[in-house]
Amino acid sequence: MADIYSKHIGVVKRYKFNNINNLYELKKFEENNKEGFVVRFLNGFRVKIKFNQYIKQHAFITNVSTITIWELLRNNYDIDCFFEQIPDETHVWCEKIINQLKNDFYFIERIALKEFVDIIYHKKIINRKDFANIALKSDYRKILFNIYNNFTYDKLIWNMIKPKNIKYFNNIVE
Repeated sequence: MADIYSKHIGVVKRYKFNNINNLYELKKFEENNKEGFVVRFLNGFRVKIKFNQYIKQHAFITNVSTITIWELLRNNYDIDCFFEQIPDETHVWCEKIINQLKNDFYFIERIALKEFVDIIYHKKIINRKDFANIALKSDYRKILFNIYNNFTYDKLIWNMIKPKNIKYFNNIVE
């Protein structure tokens, strides 16, 4: 049956190992994108031997959350590297969270920059005291002061958009 149907559907590959003294020896046959082996003994008893990469990926799935992704973005982690480490089935969910967080970040950044430009260039306020009088009325005053002082403001924005309701990938049905 495997010969007939394997052309149309995925069929589990069968192996016969005669010289295995320890089940952990099967791990040396690890392949990319493979889960592992199901070992069936003569008495019908079965044991699963999971490959290390599979264990690592699925441990990651159970821990990946909106906060995990927020932390990666906040700390400028290489997102491509992140995607290389996680299973394909998590990509769509993670991309959705990444896009949402980046949109929130850029939304706040645009408002703060617009307010800064308005104070400095339209109202022509350069004096620190006069700038402070206007900036202190803004919801984004900390960002405005960082821009004024030529400091980075990314962490301020990331802290503003930190997810309050943590969602984990393993709780989501896509």
